[in-house]
Amino acid sequence: MEEAVQYAEWIRKRVEETKITFEEITISVTLSLGVAILREENIPDGMIRRADQALYQAKILGKNRVCVG
Repeated sequence: MEEAVQYAEWIRKRVEETKITFEEITISVTLSLGVAILREENIPDGMIRRADQALYQAKILGKNRVCVG
């Protein structure tokens, strides 16, 4: 799980550092990510639900962050 969180954080930082310029207007983009692993259930439904809940939590906590579900 730690590797997944570290990779998600790496992605989040790269997106945050990227500036997009279009017609002399520069915008910044941020990203919230929810991370979960497949547990004993062996079907992705539970994992997807946990990742979705983690993403929602990240948005509640102020966006531009990684949360684990």
